[in-house]
Amino acid sequence: MNLKLMIFVVFDMLFVTGVLFFLFGRDAQQDAAPASPVAAVPATPSEAARRQFLEAYRTAHRENNVDAAMRLICTDNVSQKTLNVLRDSLTDDFQRPFTSVDIVPLDDTDPVEYTLRGVHYVPNLKPIGKLLVTSQIDGSDVTSSYLVGVQDGRYWIATSMAAR
Repeated sequence: MNLKLMIFVVFDMLFVTGVLFFLFGRDAQQDAAPASPVAAVPATPSEAARRQFLEAYRTAHRENNVDAAMRLICTDNVSQKTLNVLRDSLTDDFQRPFTSVDIVPLDDTDPVEYTLRGVHYVPNLKPIGKLLVTSQIDGSDVTSSYLVGVQDGRYWIATSMAAR
């Protein structure tokens, strides 16, 4: 495995587990999530809402529109520093064309909650699945995984926060 691929995989693992939140603390709390480009849907998400979320992500990625992708992230209880790191991560991810994007169910091996250095972390939105984004680096498949939840009938990318 080349160094660039290994660095990407390690960074992605840190992002998925929410270590970034731990590193950047709880400052600059956000009071509300930004408006979503995904239209409101009934409280129970429909297949149409799922398709709409996926298309919004695919379009943002294809157009290298990080601002549009950031509007797909639930920002409840997330610091500005964490949002900046997420923006940097998406900017990096968007440099590689994706080969597939889908939402799949969580399985028993997916880390959802964890404790790091005595602090317990939980998702800022109840996860119902994970967004898998597969791209290629030097001919090898690399998959980024993001927890996905539903709030107000919309799909959102969830992040980690310290449990209250």
